Amino acid sequence: MNRLYICSVNDAQYRTMFETAALPGLALTDSLEQANIVLADPPRFAKQLEQATQLAWLQSTFAGADALLAKPKKIIS
Repeated sequence: MNRLYICSVNDAQYRTMFETAALPGLALTDSLEQANIVLADPPRFAKQLEQATQLAWLQSTFAGADALLAKPKKIIS
């Protein structure tokens, strides 16, 4: 089961969309540490990136990921 964490100023709208879609194999989570998928506004999420220990996919809500690349992050293999 994939677990999706949402970090956006539009969190409520995205959450409603995903709940309405009821996608099989996808559960919403409020725990960043449990999420393997993140949907985020890059500036809002940048400081939390290193806490996403299960992260497999990070989807930006808009173009421009500079905030995520601003400081070096540890490489997870």
